[in-house]
Amino acid sequence: MGLNQIILLQYSLFCSEPHCLVNREVKRVRSEFRDGRFQWLCLETGRWVIGCYYANETHPDAYLKIGEHGFNGLIKHVCDRYADYPGRVQYYAEVRKDVHVKHPTNKGINKNFPEPADLRIQDKVRKVYKLQQLRLGSHK
Repeated sequence: MGLNQIILLQYSLFCSEPHCLVNREVKRVRSEFRDGRFQWLCLETGRWVIGCYYANETHPDAYLKIGEHGFNGLIKHVCDRYADYPGRVQYYAEVRKDVHVKHPTNKGINKNFPEPADLRIQDKVRKVYKLQQLRLGSHK
């Protein structure tokens, strides 16, 4: 058996098993992996977000499970589900409400606050859905 045939045989056996395809990389079912700010779990039904990461002063990145929050100085980091759409997970950062923050008017921009960011996965989901439609031939 030639090398190409062995590779093709291994590929066809592996592709017959349930898996997740992420950035052209195959992930096995029940494996966890990080992609951007989110921690994912590959299941037979697809991949699911199970947590979020945020940059911290003491660690390169801190991990939060869904429903948890963490503090980094004046900033509260949150990994949670949308109230109106619990199937969608979001990460966001906000100024803590339990600590008084002074904003002097003559000092410019406070660099302690994170840059505004919207790291929802909705665009990724739309892109994957459109790609699946194109592959299945159901153009609309």
